[in-house]
Amino acid sequence: MKPSERIQQYRKPLLIGMVLFSCIVGGCLFPIVNCNPENPVETSLVMKTIILLSVFIFYTELGMLQAALFPNGSIGFAAALNLGMTVLGLIFRYLLEYEEVSNTYNFTAANVALHLFALTILPLMTYISRKQKS
Repeated sequence: MKPSERIQQYRKPLLIGMVLFSCIVGGCLFPIVNCNPENPVETSLVMKTIILLSVFIFYTELGMLQAALFPNGSIGFAAALNLGMTVLGLIFRYLLEYEEVSNTYNFTAANVALHLFALTILPLMTYISRKQKS
């Protein structure tokens, strides 16, 4: 059995896992880079590097999985799917830290905009690249 046939055979469980895992990872990695100068928590260069590498690896793999799951999908569909998963992750993260002081430092317009942009564009670019190759 070809890999593309196996992916289509397990399409629904893969799709559910992709959405759930993306929401969890997206929420856990928020904010990718904290743009708030009043943030009292200072992360080291090593930790920032680990976060950025984790984002890059996970979201490029996510784009490849989307290209395999939706070989005939449009770019708009992939962008909407990525944006939706990122928004869900942010909602879960906000609810997890509801009424905590960290929400005032983390959930700024710049942090949310950077997070939404990066986690929508990175898998989308991988998706487009994979679709052009096939």
